[in-house]
Amino acid sequence: SSDSRRASYAGVPSDGGALGELYEILWRAVNETNERLWRFPVARATMELMQYSVYRSDVRGTYDWHEDVGFHSGTASRVLSASLQLSD
Repeated sequence: SSDSRRASYAGVPSDGGALGELYEILWRAVNETNERLWRFPVARATMELMQYSVYRSDVRGTYDWHEDVGFHSGTASRVLSASLQLSD
């Protein structure tokens, strides 16, 4: 909802070059953690596009706790989600 997230964001392409390598690195890290801790049935082919988000303080950018599922949404089958913070 707009209450839990105030940001500018866009999808990150997964095909080719350095971005393709980044997807593979992140997939391996998430999958290894899943296998070690939870063992949810996940497959690389079902990995969604990553999002790049910008949270600006001048517009009170935020990303707060929320449930990331819905019976009729694109996230209905999501079992794992990961965040990579790139700020300094």
